[in-house]
Amino acid sequence: MHSRHLTTRVLAGLLLASPFTASPASTQAPAPRFRMIVIGELKDDKGDDEIHKPYVEAGTLWLNQLAKDSGFAVTYLTSPNTMTDSMLAGIDLIWQMNYTPYRWTAPAKAAFEKYMNAAKGGWVGDHHASLYGPVLTTDTWPFFAKLIGEVNYKNYISKFASGNVRVEAADHEIFKGVPASFNIATEEWYIWDKNPRSKVHVLANVDESSYKFTDPAESGVKMGDHPVIWTYDGYKARNLYIFMGHHPNLFQNTAYTTLLRNALFWAANKPAPTTAVKPKERAGGIALGSDTRFITLPAGGLRGVTVSDAAGHALYRSGEREAVDRIDRSHWGAGRYLVQAVSAQGRVAQWLELR
Repeated sequence: MHSRHLTTRVLAGLLLASPFTASPASTQAPAPRFRMIVIGELKDDKGDDEIHKPYVEAGTLWLNQLAKDSGFAVTYLTSPNTMTDSMLAGIDLIWQMNYTPYRWTAPAKAAFEKYMNAAKGGWVGDHHASLYGPVLTTDTWPFFAKLIGEVNYKNYISKFASGNVRVEAADHEIFKGVPASFNIATEEWYIWDKNPRSKVHVLANVDESSYKFTDPAESGVKMGDHPVIWTYDGYKARNLYIFMGHHPNLFQNTAYTTLLRNALFWAANKPAPTTAVKPKERAGGIALGSDTRFITLPAGGLRGVTVSDAAGHALYRSGEREAVDRIDRSHWGAGRYLVQAVSAQGRVAQWLELR
C-alpha cells in the first residue's frame, strides 16, 4: 500500500498552509472556498505504474487549473489509507479518481464511514471505484457497496469502445451545460452482476446500441439497461458515482469536463462560479475576430489576454506585458469562448462562437 502524500498544492495565487497544519498569522491568507482530497494511485502494489496513472495525471492538471480559477485547495493522496477523522474534519469533498475499495484499511474505512454519515462533506467516485466484489476479492465492505448500488464487477470491454451517454435527470445540477446525449470516445464499459437501478438514483445511462468496438469480438459485453451515473440517498453526505474515468482523453471532452466540474461543486455543496453574465465593454473597446484555426486580435499594443470556455475554464492566458495578436485555438473545438483583453485604450470582453 502507498501511504505517502503526493503533494499539497498552492492554489489560486494564495499562500496556503497545509489543510491540516496551522500557519503564522503574519502569512495567513484568505481561506479557500473549500478543501478537497483527491485519491489518485500512481503505482500498484508491485511498484509498477497503475493502469489509470495517465487519467490521474491528466485529471491532476485539469483540477489544478480549476482550483486556481475557482479558489479552492486540493490535497493529493496516493492511497486512502492515511485518512483519519482529524484529517477529514476540514475536508468538504473526497474525489476517488481510482483505488479499488477492497484495499482500504480498517481505520481508513472507519474514518470514511464517519465522514459520509456526518452530512458535512461529499464524495465523487470514478470508474475504478466500483471495481469490487467476490470476483476480485473475498473481502467485503457493505458500507461502500451501498454507494455503488450493491453491484459486483462481472466483465468489461478490455479493448475499448466508444459510446453515447444519455442523461436521465436533465434538471439535476450536475448536468448544467451538458448535452442530453454525449459521446465518450475511449472507455472500457464495465458490466456488473446485476443492475444497480433498484438500489440507487440513476442519473444517466450508456446507449449500448451506440457502441463502436475496437475489437468486434467483444460486442457481446453488454447489460441491456446500463446505468453509468448515479447517487445513493442512504447516507447524509452528497455522493456521486461516474463510471467514465479510464482514458486521459476524457479531459479533452468538454461534455465530460463540464459534468465533472459540476459534480465536484455539487458534491462539495459549494455553488460553482458562474460565467453567465456577459461583461460590458468599456469605451475604446477592441474588435476581436476569429477564423478556422486562430482567434485574431488587433496587431500591437495588446496586453493581458485571457480566453475561457463556457464552463469558466481558462484555456489561454498571456503574460501581463506580452504582446499577442493571434491565438491558436485549433485544439479547442467548437463552442462559446470568452475573450478578455486589455490595451492602452481600455478593456474589452467578448463572447465568440467558434465552429
